[in-house]
Amino acid sequence: MGYPRAVKRLLGSFQGVTALLTWGLLPQFGPDDLSAWDWDGAHAVGGISDHLSAVHLTEDGTLIGLDDDGWVIRVSSLVEAAPSGGWPRSRLEGGGDLEGLCAARDSDLLVLLEDRCELVRLDGRGRRVGCHTLSGEIPRGGQGLEGLARVPAADGTATLWLGHQGASKVYVVRAPRGREDSGPLELLRTLDLGDEARGMVFDPRLNGVLMVVDEAREIWLVDPDGTIRDRRPWPKGTRDMEGITHGPFGALLLALDGGGVWSIPPRQSRAPGAWRFTSSAAAHGAEHGQEPLPPVPLSLEADGLAGRIEGAQLHLQVTEGEVERRLESPLALTPGARVLGAALCARRPGLSPARPTWILALIEEGPAGHALSMHELILQGAPNMIRMRRSGLVLLSPWARSGASERASARAPLLLWATAEQGVLCAAAPPGGHGVVLVRAPLDAQPEVIGAVALDFECNGLERPAGPPLVLLARGSEQRLLLEISAPAREESGSEHEGDR
Repeated sequence: MGYPRAVKRLLGSFQGVTALLTWGLLPQFGPDDLSAWDWDGAHAVGGISDHLSAVHLTEDGTLIGLDDDGWVIRVSSLVEAAPSGGWPRSRLEGGGDLEGLCAARDSDLLVLLEDRCELVRLDGRGRRVGCHTLSGEIPRGGQGLEGLARVPAADGTATLWLGHQGASKVYVVRAPRGREDSGPLELLRTLDLGDEARGMVFDPRLNGVLMVVDEAREIWLVDPDGTIRDRRPWPKGTRDMEGITHGPFGALLLALDGGGVWSIPPRQSRAPGAWRFTSSAAAHGAEHGQEPLPPVPLSLEADGLAGRIEGAQLHLQVTEGEVERRLESPLALTPGARVLGAALCARRPGLSPARPTWILALIEEGPAGHALSMHELILQGAPNMIRMRRSGLVLLSPWARSGASERASARAPLLLWATAEQGVLCAAAPPGGHGVVLVRAPLDAQPEVIGAVALDFECNGLERPAGPPLVLLARGSEQRLLLEISAPAREESGSEHEGDR
């Protein structure tokens, strides 16, 4: 019985930072085109079989969908199975052929009615709160309007893009200024793209509009001036595609008129690096074949703060001297995600008796994969309340495993500890993957992945023994591996380093 051999891989250097080996677990959004998404990795989102013509993900993680028969459907979770009676739905007041959907300037939604060539305004609960008529220059009747997107401009104004089925054009109109702006909304210009834009959404990072194009059966990236910048065929296995919107962790969500929602995950980089990584079979009792550690429970404790996570709620007990207080706070989660792992640590400013800074790390699971989110916990008052301030999100691995909705009790190994120089370091093992990722989370900057190591088994437990050297014990169902973290050498020799067996 032996242990996996540790092999050096290459990674761009972060000077002065202690890190693990880097492997292909890091997201990369470099191109200004549609290659930012992994089109070959498109897959159906479980638990959604409804026939949807448009979709929009709200800030609270609810996916709002429309169908042609006048129903507004609310999918409350993208990672859980649908209720036995299906996802809740309600008739839109006044009815109509519902096609396009987008967010308004405030928390309202705009719904495009194809047959009446008008916009209905809904509040956050789906109640009708207004209506906007469109310019009479836009053709009415059958084979009318389909896609809808709100496109902001640099001067603070915005336009609405309306895809027309019969004319194969996109009509650009002035966006309504509020609920009282009944219209008609002025037609500003017409884009003759030669095909029908069935669904649209504005991408602020690319400064362009993503379009689901009918006859070409492609997704286009179109500049605000109407120039087609890039195009991709519909993912294999999809048909009758209509809606498109942004999902959690940088994914795209696609609604199929024939039923269901598909997700296209963000593309993962495969950048190698130069961190030293060694393994040992003897130290710290890492004998092969021992029973693995149990899954990490969602309970927390660090320097006067203890608590637990239940669903999307954080329960804390604060101890200061002889005073104990119990506090609760909703978790600041990525829309559509759930928590699979949690860790807490505290940092005190030197020898100061001041209240420490608590950092909370969460492994979130969404339809695009697993991500690590970092949060600062701020106690206010005596204390009588707590506030979570989110400091960043790091994508850990590609899309979630199939059957995620059936793994409600799954846990993801996660460790968090404070260091003198780096602020906070976090080691995480994404579920379904074969690797451990190390993230640096300085208190005054966004967290960043500084290394990772590939394992030949799925890690279901992490342990960090106290004291130097800095090591991690990764545990699987049949294997254990001791990982020693060491800074990169100043001069690379170009040769491989193999760890002890």
